[in-house]
Amino acid sequence: MNPVFKFLLLILFVWSGCAENSVEPEEELPPIVPITSNNIIPLAIGNQWTYVDSLFYEDTVLVETYTVRIQSKRHIEDEEYIDRNLVWWKFNGRFNPSITAVEFASKGDTLYSLQETPGAPSAESKLIAVSSLEYIIPEGNDTIRFISRFNGDGAYDKYSSFVNKFIDTPSDSVKGYINLYYRVFSGIYSEVIIPKIGMVHLEVSNIPSISGENWIKRRLNLIDYNIAE
Repeated sequence: MNPVFKFLLLILFVWSGCAENSVEPEEELPPIVPITSNNIIPLAIGNQWTYVDSLFYEDTVLVETYTVRIQSKRHIEDEEYIDRNLVWWKFNGRFNPSITAVEFASKGDTLYSLQETPGAPSAESKLIAVSSLEYIIPEGNDTIRFISRFNGDGAYDKYSSFVNKFIDTPSDSVKGYINLYYRVFSGIYSEVIIPKIGMVHLEVSNIPSISGENWIKRRLNLIDYNIAE
């Protein structure tokens, strides 16, 4: 056999063996670029809000005070429907009875909650993470409508309007707040949010014939807060 031909066969054999044993390098994800802002609810570990929660019945009122606090933060890198650049801040409990989630992320003039919803039928009972738009600051004086989620798979309309007037807080009087109006099942919600402070008031009107509960109204008022600058 021609020596040159033998040499070419040898090179081909060595190259094919290397190709069979080679391992495709894992695709490198781009670095995380944190997306966060404090335009609506200030998000920082240690921030906390204290509310008075009043539940009104025909002849009595039940009152309790509770405090919610941001205790940790994280990125989520392996969920298909979650922006891996968002920073998720975890509260130690629920501050709003209409929002089942306790983790939130901020992006510009919007605030999202982290919820779970059942996957496609082929995924059996697997839950997938989704983000729900909870708050948005409208541009101008128009009322805007958007969709939020309840328990991941229930959807309901929210109506948001910006009011350019003064409002009292537990520590001061500030100008500009958001009014939200929405209905979740048996409750009609009216909510007040002050940008860079958070929720300061929430009132829920109950429909007993739907809920099966005999309370008439629920009212939450912010009485104290501690926010890092």
